[in-house]
Amino acid sequence: MQPQPFFKQRYSIWQNYYNNIPKLEDVLLVDQKTKPSSIQTLPKEETVIKKKSITINGIEYNKKNGEMLAKRIIEGLPEHRNYPLCARYVKQAIRDVGLGPYINGNGEYCKYILRANPNFKETKIAGKNLSKLPAGCIIVYDRFDAGYGKDGHVEITLGDGRACSDIITEEIEPSDNAYVFIPI
Repeated sequence: MQPQPFFKQRYSIWQNYYNNIPKLEDVLLVDQKTKPSSIQTLPKEETVIKKKSITINGIEYNKKNGEMLAKRIIEGLPEHRNYPLCARYVKQAIRDVGLGPYINGNGEYCKYILRANPNFKETKIAGKNLSKLPAGCIIVYDRFDAGYGKDGHVEITLGDGRACSDIITEEIEPSDNAYVFIPI
């Protein structure tokens, strides 16, 4: 026995027992005179949550990685410092948060290590703006640049105008020659 069509003016999904799979027009109350193609539904409200992102010279800064790196460098500060070991502490922090392996090299050599690391992008920043960098950016100084010695220097920004490696630098040294690496 074949189901008989309904001849009432209105029907709903509950009255439409002979269709196994409900269709859009079955969910809505529809006039029999109205063709299904002319049924209009209200558009869904689209909620788009845009994350606030920071872009530095066209490079999108990864806030999560940056903050993890800054937190780890602070936690790893040595209690006593007999001689400068900036590169060791920065590379340990990078390794410990999972942003790259530990590779031997002094402060100045860190620019080569970071250029090969896919978790960082290099950019140039004006010396006066180095202290405005967000947490977790890495600044590398060449030998004898900004008053640092023959091995250069490397440090991680804390996001508040300070930086850290094996000591906390209260004021980041401005240098137009410094290399800046942004966590991505």
